[in-house]
Amino acid sequence: MDAPGRRGLPPVRVALDEAPAKLDAGRLRGLRPAFRPGGSVTAGNSSPVTDGAAALVLASRAAAARLGLPVRAGAWPAAPRRARCPGSSRHARP
Repeated sequence: MDAPGRRGLPPVRVALDEAPAKLDAGRLRGLRPAFRPGGSVTAGNSSPVTDGAAALVLASRAAAARLGLPVRAGAWPAAPRRARCPGSSRHARP
């Protein structure tokens, strides 16, 4: 994957996640909970600062048109109509 370069530098090729290689199981067991006593979130099982983010917007074709958004993909159930909803034609593929 190519990640954007900093301050106008060329993209950087990322081929390996370095975080797992830096794991020390002994230190991981000794980490205190980050938010409340007895909690399960620690610095060892939370995301590293370098993690990226993603978002997905699901909308009907009509809603996308009403909001002026481009339709980039479509999604349909994989099972045949009879298996999804016997006796109904309401779920027909457009």
